[in-house]
Amino acid sequence: MREEKRVPLVVVGVDGSDVSETVLRWARNQAKATGGRLRVVFGWHVTDQSRDVPLRIEADLDRAAESRVAELVAAAAPDVPTELVVQEAAPVDLLLREAKGADLLVLGSVGHGGTGSQPRGTVVRTCLDRAPCPVVVVPVG
Repeated sequence: MREEKRVPLVVVGVDGSDVSETVLRWARNQAKATGGRLRVVFGWHVTDQSRDVPLRIEADLDRAAESRVAELVAAAAPDVPTELVVQEAAPVDLLLREAKGADLLVLGSVGHGGTGSQPRGTVVRTCLDRAPCPVVVVPVG
């Protein structure tokens, strides 16, 4: 019986900023070095104050986020098998969920953060405390 080789999975969190491209390149190099694949994760969150946003606008936000993430992947990781996960969800919750079963979670040391509900650095700190796999924080900015 032939045993199938497991392909390593590198999960990388992006936030659509220019810093995301640097983080994505680092994750791409890691995936390439290990013969792995990437899962690029972008969680966007409508705050409680804007909960009355019409569904049409939420769909527009989702399409815009998917487009931005696809641009980042095309620029930084076109040569590695990649899946995109773009959802309206709290970024830290989405990252932790998508990192289950992963070999590595890659985050940037800075990001958009700092909005009312999540102070800057909260996503990184929470992932370092609760991630189900090793975490690399790429120094940027």
